[in-house]
Amino acid sequence: MSNNEVITMLLHTSFPFSTLFSFLVFLVLMVYTLRFRSAPGANYFIISMFLSAILAVASIGELLAHGLAAKLQWRNFEQIPLFIAPLCLYGMVMELIGIDVKKVRKQLVWLVIPCVIYLLLIFTDPFHHLMRSHIEIEPFGDASRIQIQSTMLSMLFICYTRIIGAIAMIRLLYSLKSVSRFNRIQYWLILASALVPLLLNSLSGFLHFEASVSVSSVPGGLLLCLAIFHYKLLRVRPIAKDIIIEHMHEGVLVMDTNGIILDVNPSAKRVIERIGLNPNGRKLLGTNLRSILEEQQDMLEQYDQTDKTQPSEYRLDIPPYHYAFNLIPIRSRNQHIGTLFICTDISERVAYEEELVKRATIDGLTQVYNRQVVLEQTALWMSQRTPLSFMLIDIDYFKSINDQYGHRAGDEALSQVAAIIRNAVGAKGMVGRMGGEEFAAALPEVDLPEALALAESIRENVEMAIVSGHDKGTSIRCTVSIGITATRNGQSSFTDIYQEADDLLYRSKNKGRNQVTAFR
Repeated sequence: MSNNEVITMLLHTSFPFSTLFSFLVFLVLMVYTLRFRSAPGANYFIISMFLSAILAVASIGELLAHGLAAKLQWRNFEQIPLFIAPLCLYGMVMELIGIDVKKVRKQLVWLVIPCVIYLLLIFTDPFHHLMRSHIEIEPFGDASRIQIQSTMLSMLFICYTRIIGAIAMIRLLYSLKSVSRFNRIQYWLILASALVPLLLNSLSGFLHFEASVSVSSVPGGLLLCLAIFHYKLLRVRPIAKDIIIEHMHEGVLVMDTNGIILDVNPSAKRVIERIGLNPNGRKLLGTNLRSILEEQQDMLEQYDQTDKTQPSEYRLDIPPYHYAFNLIPIRSRNQHIGTLFICTDISERVAYEEELVKRATIDGLTQVYNRQVVLEQTALWMSQRTPLSFMLIDIDYFKSINDQYGHRAGDEALSQVAAIIRNAVGAKGMVGRMGGEEFAAALPEVDLPEALALAESIRENVEMAIVSGHDKGTSIRCTVSIGITATRNGQSSFTDIYQEADDLLYRSKNKGRNQVTAFR
């Protein structure tokens, strides 16, 4: 066909310009929607607009074709979008109300099977006549189209697609009770988009105007676009994008008022995978956040108890990882339209805080508690009337070790003696370095006989231990003197029990060292 012939055809009054207009509308809507294809339901909307564009092209082909066979072929192509569109509506609605994306796709795989059978039967109908009992050409405006009388089998297939669309609408209506007043506008627009084409087709007979299926679908497509991308994405997403940066270190999820994830940044995906919230690697967009948090019951309980309309914060500790979670409501015109769920990795901060605490409480050389911690904790136990034993341990002739072998050997001796005491005490109490070569052990709920046996064990283990000197091959031995006492009825002063242990320690030293002296 030459260019002149095309122009002549377009200018001819029989050309269906209204159907061509519907094709352009659907094409524009499809292209416009591509930018939002990661949003819940958007992919099904894109497919639906593409199918509507195909329907418009097929409608134009039917109206312009000459002869029954050519028109029938175009009519067969029209059945593809007409039968697949209800499935797209079903998928879109299921995603919007929060059904798991993978579950929806599995359902659609089964639901599409009857549609495929129908289309195969339609295209092969001339060989078996199972779908159409009568076919003829009827006038349609200045053109003509196919008029078909369907068989009972064909009507059953048509009813099947109508039922799928009705199920989607019922699910949408059922979910109205759990959505905010703002989101109900969106749901009613989706319902209207499905009903308007049916209404226009019904009114065409009463108002005596001719409108193809494609043309009557234009208002529905516009309403559907308005519902999804104005009352959902064009308000929630830009507001969220003004708050977050796609490449920020914090993980960010944008949710609607039902907890459906509308957007997620790469950091959030990494956090979710790291703490095992999405072990199956399912698609996050369109998924309800609750179904993800089910992998961490503590988080789920905190999330359920949180008022989503108010800012809130809670924490999750899964060593070595630590996270702070913030829920920030998104508002527009004083209406709650969504929520930001921000995950901040505070592992480094927690490690730094723990290191500060450690430096404030632990002796850096011997890795036992420092003097202040031992004094405070022992005094606390005594104020609570907790019976305990208390021992002071001093390395004998420590100065001579430093003088003869050097300070490195002295440090090694301190570290090794501290390790022996710590291993002997274990969970029975706490060990601390009181200063220089003196150590202490506080043993709550341990009586004096048991503590005495423990002290003897420490003394023997130190005596048998060999401390490595600074020079290779140099071996150093050392001993300890120990003074040990225990609280008695009515005794609550830590100063008194500390002084007793100190006096007993010096008795051990005066008796020749390498001894344990207990209160009698």
